[in-house]
Amino acid sequence: MSGERPMPADFGDHLTKTIAQQMEIFGAGKGAIARWRRECGIKVNQRGWSDADLETIRQGMIAGLNAAQIAESMGNGRGRKGVLNAAKHYALGEWASNKGGRPTDTIPDDFAEKWATMTIRDLMVVYSRSFNTITKWTRKLNLKRPRRAVAKPQTVSFIRQAPSEKRRFVKDRYANAPTNTHQRDMSAAGIAADVLRRDRWAVYRCNEAGHQSIGGKFWRCGRVVVTDAELIERAARIERKLAA
Repeated sequence: MSGERPMPADFGDHLTKTIAQQMEIFGAGKGAIARWRRECGIKVNQRGWSDADLETIRQGMIAGLNAAQIAESMGNGRGRKGVLNAAKHYALGEWASNKGGRPTDTIPDDFAEKWATMTIRDLMVVYSRSFNTITKWTRKLNLKRPRRAVAKPQTVSFIRQAPSEKRRFVKDRYANAPTNTHQRDMSAAGIAADVLRRDRWAVYRCNEAGHQSIGGKFWRCGRVVVTDAELIERAARIERKLAA
């Protein structure tokens, strides 16, 4: 056709570059680059993959490379997803028969040994695999980490094992109250605060100025700011009064 730009004389020296790179080098559009590539004998299928590209993907699959490694070696800007789509569409190998068009990874021989001493994030870096792949290997090998031991709550001497009738009444009244043991303060001062709360005291942690603070080192007991030791002493007095 008239008006078409002829192929540059040195175009054949840049056939290994991507179309985007060729467009930038020669200042031509995608249609002109494709026409020049056809003139050089490079056959391009309807999805933009040349026969050489498809053969590279096929050989990479035979060599056991994954899609990301094949895409990096080709350097055509397609990326891992493009390689997967090409392998699935043109049935280049076993990937096409797998669900989602993804390759079937074999579990490394040293995976169980490294799993015992490394985190999942570290394993992802070592094996260049995603979180889902690492967890899939873990389930296949039935690897389970031991459960963490739960710390036992502290006991305080002034909490009586045999409460009085009044104490038992107060205890039973709060027996069915919904509580979360993991969020309760099971320290000596925290248990003392529970004792005071059962006697209708407003007790909560605070800072030295008396302002409420979850991580405070002091306690607001009514209108008074007290320390842990003073709070425990107040609770002990109430226990002795109930036991009398």
